[in-house]
Parts: sequence; C-alpha cells; structure tokens
Amino acid sequence: MFKFLKACILSLLCGITFADIGLPETGDIRLVDGSGPHEGRVEIFYDSQWGTVCDDDWDIADASVVCRQLGFANSTDAFLYAYFGAGSPTQPITLYHVGCSGNETKLTDCEYSLWGIKPCVHYEDAGVRCYTYQNEGDLRLTGGPTSRDGRLEIYHNNEWGTVCSTTWGPEEAEVTCRQLGNDGVNNVYYSPTPGNGSIHMSHVGCIGNETGLINCNVTFSDDDNSCICTHGEDVGVDCYTLLTDPSAMEGEIRLVWSRLFPGDGHLQIYHDDSWGTVCADGWDHYNTEVVCRQLGYLPAGEMYISNPTAGFNGPVHLSEVSCTGDENELSHCPHAGWGNSDCRHTKDVCLRCSRDYTAEDGDIRLTDGGAPWKGRLHIFYDLKWGTVCNDSWSYENALVVCRQLGYDGVVSTYEYFGPGYGPIQLGGVVCTGDEDTLTDCSHSEWGVISCTSHERDVAVDCTEERQGALRLADGSGSYEGRVEIFYDSQWGTVCDDDWDILDASVVCKQLGFSAATDAFRLAFFGGGSPTQPIYLDNVHCDGTEAKLADCEHNGWYIDNCLHFEDAGVRCFIEYSEANNAMMMLSAIL
Repeated sequence: MFKFLKACILSLLCGITFADIGLPETGDIRLVDGSGPHEGRVEIFYDSQWGTVCDDDWDIADASVVCRQLGFANSTDAFLYAYFGAGSPTQPITLYHVGCSGNETKLTDCEYSLWGIKPCVHYEDAGVRCYTYQNEGDLRLTGGPTSRDGRLEIYHNNEWGTVCSTTWGPEEAEVTCRQLGNDGVNNVYYSPTPGNGSIHMSHVGCIGNETGLINCNVTFSDDDNSCICTHGEDVGVDCYTLLTDPSAMEGEIRLVWSRLFPGDGHLQIYHDDSWGTVCADGWDHYNTEVVCRQLGYLPAGEMYISNPTAGFNGPVHLSEVSCTGDENELSHCPHAGWGNSDCRHTKDVCLRCSRDYTAEDGDIRLTDGGAPWKGRLHIFYDLKWGTVCNDSWSYENALVVCRQLGYDGVVSTYEYFGPGYGPIQLGGVVCTGDEDTLTDCSHSEWGVISCTSHERDVAVDCTEERQGALRLADGSGSYEGRVEIFYDSQWGTVCDDDWDILDASVVCKQLGFSAATDAFRLAFFGGGSPTQPIYLDNVHCDGTEAKLADCEHNGWYIDNCLHFEDAGVRCFIEYSEANNAMMMLSAIL
C-alpha cells in the first residue's frame, strides 16, 4: 500500500506514470497459474487491484486479444470453468460478457460489462493459452479465399517459406491436406499469389499415406540448391472438408483436427446428413463425461475452445447442451434444439478426453449388469473401450469371455443389458471354446462389423464364482473352518500334506482377514462330502501370495489323500468381532 501511495504522489507531483516505476496500470493484464507466461488464468488490473474475468461468452476471439496484448502472436485455446484454477476469494471478478471481434489491441477495447451487473463466481474464471512457437515442418495455406485454399508454406529453420512445384503431384497434395486437418484435395495449382521469402523445399516425393509432408522424401534448399525455383513456381493447394458422410449415423460424434492424440480435438456431431459443431454455451463437465464415454474413453476430460484448424464452415448443430452425465449419447441430452444457435465457430467445443492407461488391447470387461460377472461385453482396442457385435455369437464365445475374466463357466449369453457406448469394435467372433482370450478366436477386422447400432451389443452372464475362490466350511463362524476352493464349476477341499501356518495365512488374507492364528490338519472341522474332489495337495506357500492357487502345489486333481486329511484354518479377528461371534454362538446353544 505504501508503494502504491508513493506512486500516486510521484504521479501527481512529477508527472511520472505507474508504468515508469513498474506498477500496473488500469487495463493491464497478466496470466496466472499456467505452466509458463504463455498460459493461465486471465487477470486484469482495475480500480487499483487485480481481478479475474468471467467466462460468460468467452471465446477464441477474446483470447486472441489477450495474447496479442501480452505480446504473443495469437491464441490457440480459450478456457472456461477456471481451467487454471480459481482466483482468490478476495479478488473481484472485474469483467464479464466480454465480446471481442479479435482485432482489438487491448481487452478493454472490446465490448464488456463491468462487475456488479451480473454476478459470477470464481469457478467461472476465464483462461487462455497463447501461441508461442511453430514446430519444424508445420504447414499453412495463405493468400487464398479460405484457410483451406492458398499458397503452401512450411516452417523450416525458424521461418516460413514456400514449396517448389517440381515433382509435385496428387500424393503430395493429399498428405498436405490431411496434415492440415482436411479430408481431401480439390485442386493443385501454381499459387496465384507468389511468396516473397525463402523457398524451403523442392522435389517432394510422397507415397500418400505419410502423416506429414516432412515425412516424405524431400529436398531442402539449404541442403541442396541444385534445383533453383522462383516464386512463380510456388505450390498452391485447395483442400476440402467433408460435411456429408454416408458412413456416419445420426447422432454419431467425432473429435477432429487432433492436437495431441485421437481423443483430443474439435467436437462434431452428425445430424441431418451433415457434420456440424457444438457451441460451448452452457457446457459443463457432465457433457464432457457423456461425450468421452460415447467415444470409448474414460468418462472424464477437459473442455476448451480453439481455432478450427481447417477453417470449418459447416453448421453449428447444438448449443445449450445440458447432460446429467448418465446418458450414453450426446444427442440424448437436453439442448436448445437442432440448429437453434447463433454461435460462431469461435465458440466451438473442443475436448481432451482421459485415456485408460491401465488397459491393453484385447482386455475385456462386463458392465451395467449389477455385478462384475455379468453385463454388456466391452473390449479395449486402439485406446478406446467399445462393444462387440452379436453376429455369429455363441455359447463357446461366452465361455472364452468368462474364462478370460477368471470365472468358471457361463450362465447365459443371450441376456440383454441395454445398448452400450463407444465404438463397436469387433464382430464375426467364432471361438472353439478352448481359447484363453477372445482375441485368440477368429474374428473380423477391428471396426469392420455388420452391426449398425448398439442394439445388438453382446452381453454375457458368467457363473458367479471365480476359479480359485475360497470359503471356510463347518466352523463356528466365518473366520474358521475346513478350507474349500472353487475350480471346474464346483467346490473341493485341500489335502493337509505339508499344511502349515504360512499356507493358512494366505488363505486368511485372501478371505479378507489380517492373519491366521492356526493351521489345522486331519479334518479338524470334519471331512468334505464324499462327492467333493480334493483339488490341491502338497501346498507350499511362502506367505506373500495373494491367493492360495498362486502357491506351489502338485497341480489340480493330483493328490493321494482322503477326506479325513482335509485342511482347515482359523483366522485372526479383532476382539469385538470375536465377542460378537461368541455371543451369537451362545445364543444358538
């Protein structure tokens, strides 16, 4: 406060400005709590203090002005909902309803409302990420009527330069358009607006499937200047982006122009035979959960707003979307109505979905069945969870699914648990029943399926018991008894040869107790039924195993025992648990 008062006195007496002595002035902005000076929560200096900006109507045009005011070239992302954290509770929220055209020099040159007219809270603080650098090999089209049509330029050795048309053909143009986020090539031509800088590249040779032009066989002018081109030979390219897609289904969604990985990009939804975008107005984390789940990723992610890489000019299909988070598809959520939006593409929703790093290709799970052993079948492939089409589905297929999940058998493979979500990954599965995993069976190519909707998703109901499950029988409580283990669809016993306290400890830990107090031999709790198998013999645990079946043993069914040799255990329980058990026993007696 003293420093501020001193600055005021100097300003009045000497004509010295706040900027002269390093203090902020009204309208100055800063970015806070980002990973560097190029990103963060937007704060603006007003009325002698730093305040935040409400994200109502916040879009890429507003973010671009912020970045330009801070000295950056442009903005890549505009963030809502306190993406970089909320401001201090003591900070004012200075501006809301900011409406920039994108050409303003300062944020205060834009239309806005001052705090006090409409209340916001700090979880609505706006943020930005500014464009700080180019990557080697980045492309752009300039001088044309749209961002998809113009003179081709490539970033090389820290500057933009053109590409010579020598050996240029449709394969090179195809790679260029795909790298720029488009679907294909309309035309390749000499640029009508020649460049005036460096000519970086010539003699480009692509196969057509490369992910970037720099991955093709190319000659850079700074490496070989044997072919001298002029700017009259600069390459021009006209790309196109598909709106109508015969293979897409009503309500289908996709993320395009990916920035990091396939689960990151501009959100588009298919409606009325065209792809369109979704407006960020009213967007919240429940909407994000539904989109990411529908795409096959974890139901979590981050929403941001970004400049459409390919200059998308299709419709804005949805706005004011309001999901509960339980919907399987975005189109099932309440919204303002198809096409009922006045949003510009500067407010298109972009998402970065969370991936399941614990899963590997071919992993499976059963969902929405009310128990882990039954439900709709989902399989993991290409970073996403998806369903399986029921064409050619059989009992043998279900048997493999249950075995892969660790269950002993199949109750039903024809029960229906409702339509699923995510891509339909697999179809045409044919198993013999002996395979260890579902992907060991014959099947169609991934993603090549006959199902056109989730109404034909496979569901499986396995036997409840897992191979190797344990129970204690004929004791005075759940903490003691004859050891029985589940295998091959029935319960069997364990022979007491070499049975000791280490073996008993593994049994107790597998059952959820902390330790074992006793290991019993010679059918202390009575012998098993004459029809029961004796599954294990000569069990030898070191005490660290998670399950009894993980310990050394002779092998399943390999024994030389009778049921008078059945093993038993008593597990350690807390005093209160033991007291309750004794009280129950006394009541019974």
